[in-house]
Amino acid sequence: MSLMISPPFVLSAAFLICTGHCQAQADKNSAESHNNVTMLTGILLVNDRRCDERPADVPKDTRTCPEGSSQWGLITLGKQYSVRGKTNELKQYERRRVTVTGSVSPGQESFMDKFDVQSISPSEMPESQIQGFIEQLRYDQWAEPKNIANPTAWIFNFTRPMLQILQAGPAAQDVLLRYLDDPKIKDQIIILLGGLGDQKAVMPIIHAMADRNEARDNNYARKVNLAANLALTNITVGDVIWHHGGGITRDACPDDPKSCWYTWWIQHADTFDISKTVSRNYSNYPSYGIYQDPGLFRSEATVIPPAW
Repeated sequence: MSLMISPPFVLSAAFLICTGHCQAQADKNSAESHNNVTMLTGILLVNDRRCDERPADVPKDTRTCPEGSSQWGLITLGKQYSVRGKTNELKQYERRRVTVTGSVSPGQESFMDKFDVQSISPSEMPESQIQGFIEQLRYDQWAEPKNIANPTAWIFNFTRPMLQILQAGPAAQDVLLRYLDDPKIKDQIIILLGGLGDQKAVMPIIHAMADRNEARDNNYARKVNLAANLALTNITVGDVIWHHGGGITRDACPDDPKSCWYTWWIQHADTFDISKTVSRNYSNYPSYGIYQDPGLFRSEATVIPPAW
């Protein structure tokens, strides 16, 4: 991932995925146009603070969103769009993988194109396909995330199969949890759960972390714990490691993060509600499986070259 983002909302396109056999997977597969009608497949994002859900004490005529803004977005394998359509129809599919048809119009310079929805339908990724992408994780080496600034600005280095799994949305969580004990890909499973998971994934991730002695003596164990710190902070926005979702590079628990997370979760599990957490500071973390403000989303700018 790179902070040299131009345009700022371009997600790396994945061009070749092998799931038992190799198959070209360019972004053209998620966008087709016929007679000025475009068909797209991706995750339907929604703003956590929707204009049509004002607090009871806010007058109905009080504008809570800028005029012309959209509460909805669509993230495909290769691009993000600002979405406009009938709210009641969109609500049925929020944060799910969908196929939409409609028309695309260019946004302002450096901003997302707009997509006006004519029809929308579910497009869940089959479990067998998700499993195929997970198996591919074994063959695509993942470089660990790097922070390059303070406040934090993380480069996540997601690989092609990782991006494909993220495109499954919430449907991938239960499948990923079944692979959490796989020592070869544990680090990747954890970081993906941080983008797709909800509170159901918190305790399994904590259990998968390395303890104090193992992390001190093993580089891979330290990588697993880094992935877990990022994933858990993104889900919970807990001040266990970094302040308020990672804004300040202050490691509050450098020696034994597993114990620190366990203690924090025991204290908060009964009252934790992922839909009521404060804004996350990981703007480059693709958290569009369960939650994501489409207006804040930033994604990888370095396009993966074709594999053929």
